[in-house]
Amino acid sequence: MVRAASWQPDGLRLPVGRAAPGVDFAVLAGDGTPVAAGEAGELVLRSRYLALGHWRHGCVDPGPLRADLADSSYRIMPIGDLVRQREDGLWELVGRTDRQVKIRGCASIWARVDAALRSSPAVADAAVIARTSGDEVVALIAYVVPHPARAKHSTKCYTAWWRRACRNTCGRPRSAI
Repeated sequence: MVRAASWQPDGLRLPVGRAAPGVDFAVLAGDGTPVAAGEAGELVLRSRYLALGHWRHGCVDPGPLRADLADSSYRIMPIGDLVRQREDGLWELVGRTDRQVKIRGCASIWARVDAALRSSPAVADAAVIARTSGDEVVALIAYVVPHPARAKHSTKCYTAWWRRACRNTCGRPRSAI
């Protein structure tokens, strides 16, 4: 779980707004029950009309979609945002449930970059971390261990894989290894 406190100082959080009319949502604790007023929880969309899941390999895979514990006629879709309702009724973002970060407005999930790098035959292992400047995530940094049998690959090869990993997850790499 990524807490917003790591990138927003206390007392300076901007609200993300109010729910749009006609949108049904809930804020749930880790066990799927609603949180008390003022407590942080995961934002989920609620609807009677959400899909049962994704069609994969001849059957329905529910994926992240699941039945709502409060009303079984509803399905819920987790968003990944951790939110809290303020006293004035506005909602504020307090973190994420996954390792997604925004860099210059572009959402990027570290695991996808990591997987793209590891898919290279020239890479034995890889790790990706977020670099911060002050309170803001400014870049993803990749550490790559070359595959011993393919050590002849140059930095140019790893740079190409890094650019491809970034392009596939964010659309625009800023720099390379």
